[in-house]
Amino acid sequence: MASQAMISTVSSNLKALCNHQGIGAYALALGGAVLVLGLAYVFQPALAAWRRPRDHEPYTFTRYAPGSGLAPGTASSPGRRTRASAKAPIGEMKEESFPTLADAPAVLLSLVIPAYNEEVRLPVMLDTTLEYLEAWSQNPRSSLTYELIVVDDGSTDATVVVASEYSRRLGSDVVRVLRLRKNRGKGGAIREGMLHARGRYALMVDADGATDITCLERLLDATQAAEQGSSEGSMAVGVGSRAHYEKDSVATRAWYRTVLMKGLHLLVTVLISGRIRDTQCGFKLFTRGAIKVCFTTLHLERWGFDLEIVHVCDRLGVPMAEVPVRWQEVEGSKLITNKLDVVLASIGIFRDMLCVRICYLLGLWRTAPYSRAGLWPEGGKFGIKDQGVDTSQAARHGKGQRRRKAE
Repeated sequence: MASQAMISTVSSNLKALCNHQGIGAYALALGGAVLVLGLAYVFQPALAAWRRPRDHEPYTFTRYAPGSGLAPGTASSPGRRTRASAKAPIGEMKEESFPTLADAPAVLLSLVIPAYNEEVRLPVMLDTTLEYLEAWSQNPRSSLTYELIVVDDGSTDATVVVASEYSRRLGSDVVRVLRLRKNRGKGGAIREGMLHARGRYALMVDADGATDITCLERLLDATQAAEQGSSEGSMAVGVGSRAHYEKDSVATRAWYRTVLMKGLHLLVTVLISGRIRDTQCGFKLFTRGAIKVCFTTLHLERWGFDLEIVHVCDRLGVPMAEVPVRWQEVEGSKLITNKLDVVLASIGIFRDMLCVRICYLLGLWRTAPYSRAGLWPEGGKFGIKDQGVDTSQAARHGKGQRRRKAE
């Protein structure tokens, strides 16, 4: 409504100017109006981020104990379950607060699953994922412990009911449901899930199960290798890729998705980063240190959040390992369903690229405090300090500041 009123006002003013000054002035004014509206469109995500509440909302989850999975204090590790526990009667329920990144990691791997009206596709994805993780964790040579965090992004269907049923059956140490009061967008949902993950590593994965979950082991290996070779402490990101540069990367998608992806490659290289070819695959693995850098100050919550994450990592030199994954299109997409959606999506993503590039270039947006000094401010926005983060960079930074002041 506000944009329509703005356009109507601009049009009326242009007509009045044309009547008094002639067609030349009208053309000049029209060009200026187009420029103003274009800039307003480009910076709309920045305005939305600025208007977003800055206080972190506390979230709770329902703990089912002791009969519906892993109860607190059981001998089993988090992420390991048995058939007996899954079939046990329902126990008492109580609400507990989600942990934060300030807490020590309790499991090896967290899977953050954003879900918006996914009552149909979510059960298929959860069944496949849980079966795979359970088989992996039962391997005698495996040290895998895990949790799944389903982030309900303001769904209007039975997504919460479906996810909560898994939590009830398997236990809240295996499946937890984080509910957002309003729809925030995929990036916003993933951000909240990441900030409340208990894992040493956290994977963002789509609720439709488009990416083959068995690619996770290879992604984890690549991320750990990048982490060990990093000079930035515990920071590394594994990026699943649908690019066709390796034979074992098999991606079958509709032609309009291919057009969208190939068109993005050149723009991403120029505006965002030349290190990653496929920024939009919803299969990315983060170390706990990388989560703190990438998500605590994430500005974009919809189309371009992946772009901002990659750009931040590129600016800070965070190691990124791009790993080919198997991917197939799953029916039921809520974003791209026809050719018009391809055009609108392309325009939206290009707009977000420009916004990210300009805002960081001009200093309107800044990266997390860790990227500047290696430490989190006392009593910071999310109560996150230097838990598990290498502080050597902070020491060097602090010495340099004191030396400059002394001079």
